[in-house]
Amino acid sequence: MNPAPPPVCQLDDFDLPGFTRLAAEFGNQQYGFVVTPNVDHLLRLKEDSAFRTLYADAGFVLLDSRFLANILRFTRGLRFPVCCGSDLTSSLFANVIQPDDHIILIGGSPEQALQIRDHYHLQHLSHFNPPMGFIRDPLLIEACLRFVEDNSPFRFCFLAVGSPQQEYVARQLKTRNIARGLALCVGASIDFLTGIEKRAPRWMQQLGIEWAYRLLQAPRRMASRYLVRGVRAFTFLIRTPIELRVNWRSIDTSTIIGAFQDIFRRKGLQVGQPIDLDQLREDWEKTGLRISDFSQGLSALRSERSIGAREPGRADILLRPAQMMTGSRLGDGVTHLLEQARKRRRAGGSMIERRQVGLSAR
Repeated sequence: MNPAPPPVCQLDDFDLPGFTRLAAEFGNQQYGFVVTPNVDHLLRLKEDSAFRTLYADAGFVLLDSRFLANILRFTRGLRFPVCCGSDLTSSLFANVIQPDDHIILIGGSPEQALQIRDHYHLQHLSHFNPPMGFIRDPLLIEACLRFVEDNSPFRFCFLAVGSPQQEYVARQLKTRNIARGLALCVGASIDFLTGIEKRAPRWMQQLGIEWAYRLLQAPRRMASRYLVRGVRAFTFLIRTPIELRVNWRSIDTSTIIGAFQDIFRRKGLQVGQPIDLDQLREDWEKTGLRISDFSQGLSALRSERSIGAREPGRADILLRPAQMMTGSRLGDGVTHLLEQARKRRRAGGSMIERRQVGLSAR
């Protein structure tokens, strides 16, 4: 029997500035979570089907490792943008988070939470530090999930309890569909942010050898990770398929809108007629476009009043019948509205073109 092929690893097309902008615009009207795979995570993806399930539901998969990016470039000629979780955490606190934003921190000590609150003048920082091993106790897991949900909506929820605990919590929050805001699985980022752990010099980070610095800092703790699992991961990476998912901002808007137009026309939908969004998703899958494009396009249509809110799982079409029947008018009209939204954003207005976390087809 032939061995099963290695699972495909899909990464999102975001570097640090690009995702910082997206995170700033995400809002708290929906829930999404971010995972930041490093070499260790990719090896776990190969070996652990449960871990693959956690990643499959993530809205954003950001490459955390410059070392991995360099290996892929030199061995396979592949170029991937890097958005390290530690850099992203620092960037959000320094450049995005405002004093009156509601922020949740899961993990870290009370002293660290107080340090962050004071340093960034945060008025609404909610902190919960589950005990070690909490992931094996359903009651402790429930307490963690309830804390996040009770403090929802939030702008950002930083999950800093290590992998795979943080990814499990993030996915459970999505499954329960109560929390609203952007959750980020950031591992040891809070330790770096508060100075508990020291990061490698910038030149080592840029060369992708920060792992060597961390190994020298804590050889007993890091030896197994870098010298044993790291070697296995290198062998795996040489042959594993890795794909770059296209950033929605680079997709032709008329392609997305046109797909909706075709579905509306085929179904003979009329103005004011309710839509079953689950059925609409099934119709979307037949177009050959990604499920994540569905949620992003639906968000754009809602924002421009093409589709109006009705109730959970339902919506009303607000387009005129002539627009629904004429692809060019629909595509041109909504594309024009989205372009106006972009101009308003650049001028400091509201942001309409925002990537929504979606339903993953991975």
